[in-house]
Amino acid sequence: MTAISDAFLKFWESLPISLKALIRYRVLRTIGKTVEEIIEHNPRSVYRVLVDAMGRHNADLIINMFYDWLLRSGRRVDLKEVNEFLGRAMAEAV
Repeated sequence: MTAISDAFLKFWESLPISLKALIRYRVLRTIGKTVEEIIEHNPRSVYRVLVDAMGRHNADLIINMFYDWLLRSGRRVDLKEVNEFLGRAMAEAV
C-alpha cells in the first residue's frame, strides 16, 4: 500500500459511523466488496466504485472531504495527485 491508500484508510476510519455505514452498505450492495478491500487491493478504483454506489456528486464530496482531511492532518499533497491515485482522472476521461 502507498502513503495515499494508508491515509485514505485512516480517513475512512475517522468518518462518523452513520456515514461510514451508509457508504459501506451502498458499496457492498453495488460492488460486492467492502470499502477496505477496495482501498487495499485496488485503490485506483475507489472513485469509480463511489460513483457507481452513490453517484458522481457524492463521490466528489467524499474525495474532497479526504483532501481536506489530508490538509488538516498537515500533509502536503496536491488535489490532482489524490484524484489520479483514487481514479478520478481516469473515470472522468471515460
